[in-house]
Amino acid sequence: MVLMIVFGIISLNIYDVKEISIYFFLLSLLCLYNAFLRHILLAKKTYRKLSETYGKENWTRSILFENDNILLTDNNVSIKYKYSDIVDIKENGNEIFIIFNNKSFIRLYKSAFIGCDWSECKKFLKDKSTLTYQ
Repeated sequence: MVLMIVFGIISLNIYDVKEISIYFFLLSLLCLYNAFLRHILLAKKTYRKLSETYGKENWTRSILFENDNILLTDNNVSIKYKYSDIVDIKENGNEIFIIFNNKSFIRLYKSAFIGCDWSECKKFLKDKSTLTYQ
């Protein structure tokens, strides 16, 4: 936000072509950062903070698909998600992303299911949510 204000002020004082090209180059870098790098850096920062919180680099996260909601537990912290809040499910190789309407998501691994497999879970999610997922 601060950078956008600075660019706006700079653009008011640009009079020659060389300054305009520098301005647009910097603006392009800002756009690339926002489009690609910001999310990666934010994910790394979040993981680092979780590692500091739990005091270790690896910890157990359990996800329980209950009748009324999805219960995610990290060590001693639990979060409940409603099935009606699911807006999308994406699959990428062994990874599954359950995306909710508040832009948060749960990442699952197809190979890490206990008590059922991904196809059974997918059918369960389709039945429980309002999602029209194939």
